[in-house]
Amino acid sequence: EPKWWGKIFQSHQGVLEGAFWSLFIEAKFYVLFGCLYFFKGEKAAIWSLVALSFCQSVVTFLIANHVPGQTPLHTVDCILTLADADSLSWFAAGALFYRYYQSRSSTLLFAAVTTACVSAYLSCRQVSSLLAAGAMVTLFTVAVINPKVQKVLTNKPLLFLGFVSYPLYLLHENMMVAMIIKVGRFAPSLPALATPIVPIALVIGLAWITARYLEPFTKSKIASWLTPKSSSDKSPAIK
Repeated sequence: EPKWWGKIFQSHQGVLEGAFWSLFIEAKFYVLFGCLYFFKGEKAAIWSLVALSFCQSVVTFLIANHVPGQTPLHTVDCILTLADADSLSWFAAGALFYRYYQSRSSTLLFAAVTTACVSAYLSCRQVSSLLAAGAMVTLFTVAVINPKVQKVLTNKPLLFLGFVSYPLYLLHENMMVAMIIKVGRFAPSLPALATPIVPIALVIGLAWITARYLEPFTKSKIASWLTPKSSSDKSPAIK
């Protein structure tokens, strides 16, 4: 991660793509949650993520208001920041929503919604961001529990966008912005709202190719490399 390299070399490190910030957080989550899950169990793993996020907020508050100068608390804050602890409770909320979806337990639903609301409060510094996060939590909760909303969200156009959403997210930023600028210069008389249409369509098409063909092909290749060959495959053929 660029900020890790920046800490090691004491210099600013650039990012290939702004959207990649979430990949670094996801990788940390996979490692941390995986270790906690297999060594301590599901509940400990989920609530440890919430505790780390809460600790990050408390430590940040104490440093900003009560702890001047370099102290051990600053070291703790540095470690938690490098671990992106303030984002981990969102993963805990997702895990709880998933467990609710499996079991339909009202207790798990309450825990999921509460954890998501706390995550929104802890991670949002501005009122506008908090309102946006609250709206997303509400939409997600209703989508999980309400069959009518589920029916609306499972129409074909939205399912298609959901299918291409992850590669689209990873590809869109620099590519789409650059093409929008190019279109604007090439056709200055084009209405502003029409300028992004072709760039967005092209990036969506590339995202579909990635999701439909490139990702399955890459996954199958990696799986074949990681799967040990059976003894029958290693034995010489009988003529």
